[in-house]
Amino acid sequence: MERYLLGGFFIVMGTIWLLNNLGLTQVALGPLIGAYWPLLLILHGASLIKDEDRHSLGGLIWLGLGLGILGRNLGLYELDLTLVWRGLFPILLVYLGWQIIKAAGTKNARWAIMGGVELKDEGWPLASDSFIAFMGGFDLDLTAASIPDGETVLHLIAIMGGIDVKVPSHLHVECEGTAVLGGIDVFKNGAGGIIATRKWSRPGGEGAPTLRIYCQTLMGGIEIKGESA
Repeated sequence: MERYLLGGFFIVMGTIWLLNNLGLTQVALGPLIGAYWPLLLILHGASLIKDEDRHSLGGLIWLGLGLGILGRNLGLYELDLTLVWRGLFPILLVYLGWQIIKAAGTKNARWAIMGGVELKDEGWPLASDSFIAFMGGFDLDLTAASIPDGETVLHLIAIMGGIDVKVPSHLHVECEGTAVLGGIDVFKNGAGGIIATRKWSRPGGEGAPTLRIYCQTLMGGIEIKGESA
């Protein structure tokens, strides 16, 4: 839906520009775009909130930022945007800290701090786990792992570090994540930037185990790739 709205926005702007050039209209495009461009932020935020059942933080931030800037542009109130940025990043750090605490509190939390950890040995046991990379990295080869039946849940957190996961082709994969000044790439479909929140899904074979992955990054990266990548 968001893509259609964005496409429609550019079509309307292009049409008005063309009509102005042909002398058929005299619409001041500059002030119009300058005032209403925050609608794109609002639409993006609303789309994230609608699509993301659990991680709607990114959608709320974009929605609030768009509404705030739009109201300021329309003269409804005065808004110092420096106050927004001063509050935004501390809130994001608090959110990320809470995610780390939850992940670290799990029974099998694993850490990579200023170093690298590889799990590639044939038959290594995969279980519901948390992997937290702080200025370090994890390299997880699930094609070599012993994967249990049913559902396995992984929490991946990369802070100024990286996590790479190779997934067997037969697994059913459900993934969702939030990237702050970083990126998440799942089967060559990425999300990144200042704040990005996305969900991905890949069906597996009939009766195959399910791998559910929750990702958070801060100035880091997480890549989940298929067996042939």
